[in-house]
Amino acid sequence: MNVARAPARDATGTTGGMGNESPFELEVVYRLHRLNASYRFEPSHAAAWKALMLDAQGDLYARLCAAYFLLDSDDEARAFVRQVLQSKEPGDRNNAAKLVQMFVGGDPAKAWGVDLMIEAVASGAIDGPAEASTCSTGNCEGNFTPLDAVCRDLGRMKVSKAARALIALLSRRPRATEAAFALSELGDARAKPVLMRMLNAKIDDDRTIAALGKLKAAEAVPILVERLGHPRATFSGLDLLETKTLLEALRDIGDRSAVPAIRRYLAGSFPPSAEAAARRVLAQLAGKDPPAELIALLHKAPDEPAQSDVIADLVRYPTDRVVGELERVARTDGSAFLRREAIRSLATMKRRKPLLALCGLLSSRFPTRLRADWGWKEPPADSSAYFPQLIVEQLASATGRTFGADPKECHAWVVGNVPN
Repeated sequence: MNVARAPARDATGTTGGMGNESPFELEVVYRLHRLNASYRFEPSHAAAWKALMLDAQGDLYARLCAAYFLLDSDDEARAFVRQVLQSKEPGDRNNAAKLVQMFVGGDPAKAWGVDLMIEAVASGAIDGPAEASTCSTGNCEGNFTPLDAVCRDLGRMKVSKAARALIALLSRRPRATEAAFALSELGDARAKPVLMRMLNAKIDDDRTIAALGKLKAAEAVPILVERLGHPRATFSGLDLLETKTLLEALRDIGDRSAVPAIRRYLAGSFPPSAEAAARRVLAQLAGKDPPAELIALLHKAPDEPAQSDVIADLVRYPTDRVVGELERVARTDGSAFLRREAIRSLATMKRRKPLLALCGLLSSRFPTRLRADWGWKEPPADSSAYFPQLIVEQLASATGRTFGADPKECHAWVVGNVPN
């Protein structure tokens, strides 16, 4: 049971870092990933792991990794990790917090770990340095913190009791914008004042703007409207992502006072992708029949990214016509990317008719080759195998059941258990 150093991998098992966290510096991440690649924990191993954890002369990160396998039920392991999280060494605190986040693994039922994640955010133990260091000593672990990942997971798990700690974090570190994302996932209106301060001071990014949209912060509308058409500049020109985020925040807030500004924006000269986003949002804020107008925009969209944005918005309108359009895309479109997005969108609705459409797609025959020049790291080698498996996975995620590829069993269960 050697916890040796391994190639860098993040908590999802992929190479590379995210946010202000670097797996090249958080030692526990790649030690555990290398170990787990060839090791499966058995209860009979617990004594050996505990002996390693209790060895005060041993390597601290090996001891933390040993504790990881005991955290489900061992009070001494939990006390040890908590002790390291209170260390004077920031690198040790960061590694302990990352270990807890990995242990929780997005499962809110692991209450001890969730509470410790909240405590780490509230205490400032994993805030990281006030300013970036050059790491001239060669030890950079104090610079790299799992703060972003911890905040992100608290939001995704809908841990409402984390709101106070997340708001306090944003108040002292306005650039910790994963906390803004988490608060938008929690839907906690208490976050609006601190988010508005960030917006007014321009200490913000797309996370902050999106969070204000999700929180339906009508007070943000005048500022968002003022920025529309005047996005920040990047090395490659105007920031189109910011424009899209501004528009979608206005859509989420739902304040029709933004409609004239969007119409003025459309009268200007902007790239097709920005114009497509504005027309999509305008259809939902001012359209007489938003689903019909969105479907029309789907057919006119300038490229696959713009089409996928329309598909994502159609999920907001689970009408028969929308379900039929998404089923059509999933069944017949020449783009593998758009078929995939339509299938995922049907599953996201979690209603009877969309799920029945997915059940019906189980009996479809997909081409071996489809166009796949957008939206893929690695396009499916065989679409005829990829899409049936994707449908099975999406149905399992939406229903909590596995039907295999049997459309009749799927249809019968959905009819009997899913409301209209």
